[in-house]
Amino acid sequence: HLDRIYADFVDTVMYKPVRWESGDILWDAVVDYDEGGEPVRKERVFHVGRFSDRALAERFRQFAPLNLTDGAWLQNILAAGPVDGVKSRLFAIWCDEAGNGRPELNHSNVYDALLRSLNIYMPPVTSRDFVEQDLVRSAFESSVFQLSVGLFPQRFLPELLGMTLFVEWEATPTMQAIANMMADRRIDPQYYRMHAAIDTINVAHGALPKAATNVDRTIRSVKRQMGTDW
Repeated sequence: HLDRIYADFVDTVMYKPVRWESGDILWDAVVDYDEGGEPVRKERVFHVGRFSDRALAERFRQFAPLNLTDGAWLQNILAAGPVDGVKSRLFAIWCDEAGNGRPELNHSNVYDALLRSLNIYMPPVTSRDFVEQDLVRSAFESSVFQLSVGLFPQRFLPELLGMTLFVEWEATPTMQAIANMMADRRIDPQYYRMHAAIDTINVAHGALPKAATNVDRTIRSVKRQMGTDW
């Protein structure tokens, strides 16, 4: 199933113009109302034209809450003590996200460098000023969700595995398409190129949560047979 998902992204996304370049925006639009007055929705394509560089810069600004906390859903994945094959793989992803001791490779710092190259300067992400910027409310939804779930890595371990697969599995084809578009526009593509390279499904961030999920299933099966709670 995962292989089919990945192949579909390669065929339909990786080598195609991104929607900001083509100007074809898919939208779940209200097309009618049923007898009870409930909206009937249908996916429609709106031909809005190629996005300007200014519009793209605003898009990158609105994604700052998410990308300036990149990987934070895994920041509490490992506590003191022995570590199993599940958490060790997730911790390896978190180390990469944090930069592995090199601040210039910290994913959030790389995104901040992209913003600065576009003359977008934001307050520290931990400050009240950051929260009170003129960002749309939905800009915070994913980051708040990931930070919240990440506070309880034991209770929500299955969810963290699923979230990591969701985030990392399709990243290479989607990020590569964005990086290509940015390079053509002479916008720094490093953040997206980095993810396209590090999130591959063979050996890197795409492969690690898949392997961790298989280990997790094995551990749970053994513990059920032993009558031991997870």
